[in-house]
Amino acid sequence: MSLKDQVVIITGAGQGIGLGIAQAFARAGSAVVINDVNAETAQAAAQSIVAAGGRAVAAPADISDRAQVTAMCDAAVAAFGKLTTLVNNAGWFAFTPFLEQTPDAWQRTLDVDLSGIFHCTQVAVPHMIAAGGGSVVNITSVHATATIPGTVAYAAAKTGVVGMTRTLALELGKHNIRVNCVSPGAISTDALKKYFDSLPPDRREQEQTHMLGFQALPFFGTPEDVAELVLFVCSDRARYMTGTELVIDGGVLARLF
Repeated sequence: MSLKDQVVIITGAGQGIGLGIAQAFARAGSAVVINDVNAETAQAAAQSIVAAGGRAVAAPADISDRAQVTAMCDAAVAAFGKLTTLVNNAGWFAFTPFLEQTPDAWQRTLDVDLSGIFHCTQVAVPHMIAAGGGSVVNITSVHATATIPGTVAYAAAKTGVVGMTRTLALELGKHNIRVNCVSPGAISTDALKKYFDSLPPDRREQEQTHMLGFQALPFFGTPEDVAELVLFVCSDRARYMTGTELVIDGGVLARLF
């Protein structure tokens, strides 16, 4: 699948799912702008793509800060001449029981996971209009549909992103801009590995088995699995698709009991 005419910003792309998406776009020929709140991580990711023969620049920014988002989008256009694609992947998350949730932690989650997508999309869209159209993909989560205790802020934010996706699709379609969201389940990232490694050795396998027990498939997804879906959504093969939530969860949401 070739996407060589696309210039894409991927937020939170210094690691995990975001990095997998960035690498996939680069392999498909796109020019890639690596955003991450950590400047060193963003630069390292961009350098790795360039070393592999791709086109990439780093654009570190805290997406909850409007001025930093504006600078990020300006940097993309300065580097590659246009902006056609935005993948809103960056997120912030912490397990916290509701009665222990602090207002500051609640606000930080919404600032990054919900308002950050608002900022990035609103700033990026005029550049996409100037380019003749484009595609926005919001990385949400199965937590937008079904969730677990301790995730009140995260689930609220991700649910909001699904609603935002539908509204933006309706408003931006006249500009030839498609807006969709992708909702992953358990994905095998460094963050998931860190969680398993934090458990006592005798509990690690038990916890993995427990988590897999909620799925239809007996394995966790990978960043590459999510990336392939995102590439499809941003390609001409999906040119009639907008306002849609696509779930990639190994069958978690298929289960009633």
